[in-house]
Amino acid sequence: MAKDISRPLLRLRQSQERKRTAAGRRARFPGNFAKARQQAILAPKFERMRQLLGSQGEARIALLNDPTSLAPETLIVFELRSSLVTFAEAVRVIDGFELIAEEDGEVSDDDGAPIPGHFYAVFTDEKALHELLSLWQRWSNGEKLQGALKVWEKVFACLSDLRRWGPKDRVSKVHADVIKRVVEDLEPGQTIHLEFELIYRRGAAADLARERVLAELGGAGARVVTTARYDGFAFDAILIEVTAEAAQAVADRLQESVAGIRDAYRIRPQSIGYGLAGEDRDNAPAREDNAPEGNPIAAVFDGVPIANHPYLAGRIALDDPDDLTSRSIGSRAHGTAMASLVIYGDLNKGGDTVRRGIYLRPFLADTDNFPGLDNERTLPDRILVDDLVRATRRIKVGDEGGAAQAPEVVVINLSFGIPDLIFDETMSPLARCLDWLAWEYGVLFVVSAGNAVDPLKVQAYGDENALIAATVADRTERFLEALRDVRNVQKVLSPAEAMNVLTVGALHDDEIKAAHTIGRSYDPLPEGVLPSIQSRIGLGYGRSAKPDLVAPGGRLRVLLHPTESPIAAKRDGRASRFGGLRVAGGMNGQQAQLTWSGATSAAAAVTTHALHKVHDALEEGYGEAFLNLPDAHRALLLKALLVHRTRRPTEELQLIETVFSQGQQRHHSVQKAEIARLFGFGSLDEDASTFCAFNRATAWATGEVGADRGLSFSLPLPIGLNGQAVAKAITATVCWFSPILPGRQGYRAVRLVVDEGDVGFSDVIQSLGTKVSSNQLDSNGTRRGTVFHRRWDGQRAANFQVGSTLEIKVSRMPDVAAGAPELVPFALAVSIETDANIPIYEQVLQGIDVALRPRVAQPVIV
Repeated sequence: MAKDISRPLLRLRQSQERKRTAAGRRARFPGNFAKARQQAILAPKFERMRQLLGSQGEARIALLNDPTSLAPETLIVFELRSSLVTFAEAVRVIDGFELIAEEDGEVSDDDGAPIPGHFYAVFTDEKALHELLSLWQRWSNGEKLQGALKVWEKVFACLSDLRRWGPKDRVSKVHADVIKRVVEDLEPGQTIHLEFELIYRRGAAADLARERVLAELGGAGARVVTTARYDGFAFDAILIEVTAEAAQAVADRLQESVAGIRDAYRIRPQSIGYGLAGEDRDNAPAREDNAPEGNPIAAVFDGVPIANHPYLAGRIALDDPDDLTSRSIGSRAHGTAMASLVIYGDLNKGGDTVRRGIYLRPFLADTDNFPGLDNERTLPDRILVDDLVRATRRIKVGDEGGAAQAPEVVVINLSFGIPDLIFDETMSPLARCLDWLAWEYGVLFVVSAGNAVDPLKVQAYGDENALIAATVADRTERFLEALRDVRNVQKVLSPAEAMNVLTVGALHDDEIKAAHTIGRSYDPLPEGVLPSIQSRIGLGYGRSAKPDLVAPGGRLRVLLHPTESPIAAKRDGRASRFGGLRVAGGMNGQQAQLTWSGATSAAAAVTTHALHKVHDALEEGYGEAFLNLPDAHRALLLKALLVHRTRRPTEELQLIETVFSQGQQRHHSVQKAEIARLFGFGSLDEDASTFCAFNRATAWATGEVGADRGLSFSLPLPIGLNGQAVAKAITATVCWFSPILPGRQGYRAVRLVVDEGDVGFSDVIQSLGTKVSSNQLDSNGTRRGTVFHRRWDGQRAANFQVGSTLEIKVSRMPDVAAGAPELVPFALAVSIETDANIPIYEQVLQGIDVALRPRVAQPVIV
């Protein structure tokens, strides 16, 4: 629908107050409450337990999915191969054990099989611990258990391993493989940096553990580079330098390596971020744009920019307390490109600049300046988590006694990739850090999903001639098949799994529309608009939808390895005049240049540009009423409005479902998950996120919701839809910042939903002639992160009374742990639209005007 600046987004307010008891709430959400906390609380009979555990005593043993603060010397790891429900049922008959798990522990992978989970038990008695391990070994060797011990057979059948906490738990297979690849490129005697994260403790216990670790690291020949500790997200880490040989021992997960140190929690490759520049440069035409007004609301954490480029000069507030500018002797392409995209978007689209200037904090620097090699990277002697916390605090509250540098910032763009930190199903320190910073300071981080550059095997084509001869449709399908075959090893790069951030993948799209074949470079997905084959894909933690959305990252081309059969497509092609987004480039003397950018870095920056445009529209439409909202409310509202207008194209979805389900018996929800891992909630639509059309009304609201409470909002129904059998849709999106529970599978402490099960809500949805849309995530998929996004559509004739409203209730589900905050901020976007020539906007506007005059905003208990 066409943009119309005369029709701004509408604002909703809370409607009437209602009360509901906790019992009534549970009756309305029986499935959710049943899963909210799975527990097997056992009868107080310990005879069988005593037979097995000897002197363990009368105390129960808790099986937790949280190893944090547990004593590693007495820790046993139960590694699941069954579902959590099956495991819980098996444990339930073992006297003396108590299984405690949160809802997010019950997950399956994309083939429908359960994802291996881990539970941990502390045995204070060494004899009991030894006997349990011995019993597991006997059963694993095929021995039948007899008598009272037979109940353990069902438990053991749920496990792939039962062991003491050790190197296998401290170094994930994903990260072990990365370390091995890095070591292969090192010469004997060369060194590598690793992040050594300690089991998190508080007080004196933490100090004693750190002293032990430092002594053991020194004895193992590891050099301490730096350290960092943050209580807010349970992070205590040491950056160490080890030889290639010592790193190989860590990758092999040997007890004799530093991975055998008992106080280690996780050992990972160092978090080093890199930036990649595009190719081709042209002279930049002069621009005449309005000067920026006001203080920055968007920040960019990226490379050192070319600050005097005429497209950036006067539009960036460069804050470089680490003086990376003087240290960056090589390329400054990435920071320049990202700043350009945040300010202008894709220059090929010819859009307007954002209203304000942007704040830019350098994180990357090219300190080597190898000709022809982009080497912009974060500093190797630092812990990136530490830099992110310091930089965010400097913006919002100041550091080292100084004033806040840009306190109005509510969006921070993070477009550099960390190729060695692949999401391994546990929340990385970087993700925990961003989630905590978002909650603590009310800022929305926009994070790129990361790029995959390994060659892609296209099994259908034996040589290049077969690719050339293929039809456009066939080429597209074959490359999707190749992507399908690597989907389980192309997971997002950390911190893209973070819950409170907006994770962005790359859409294979741009304004160039170059030919499908040019010389020996090829468009791998020439038909339709699909996610880029370079873009890393989800799902995220607990099968949450990651990326959240996809945005244009250029129709990047592939070259072929000429001697390989089947063909291997190189995915490391850079953006160029044949595929990419137009951005500010370098300077040739006094002449400014333009160049190209692409992939997920560019997609994230374009998304930040769109968020800023939404902020501009709200500022123009509501002025101080919007600007005076708390930072978290503004940040969440921008996120909600952007996600709200995402769409997933029907034809492309059908193609993906067809290709990804070939030869497999797959449940419908699993097919939905395949779409989620590629598209998230859908593709960015900046214009629709910013303004309303005459036949669409989008309303918004922000607020804070207490424990076991909710807020209700009224959307007037446009009378023009009544009796009309036309295509129409209702969409509701809720975004919130959740405090986190580090180290637990129930990591997200708070969950919000739109109460679509309420009778009044469902009756109105039916009266509109709509039902839940099939072109979206299922109800479980949209509840796993910190975004609730649902759409109801249909073509049946609407039948409702004049003056009717749709009551949208934002409800807070029971918190997964004690100590959650009293109030949690959220933002709501809700819209009603049609393809027909009906003045939806004006009719909803009039209804809001009439409905709100006599009402006082009140909270609602639901």
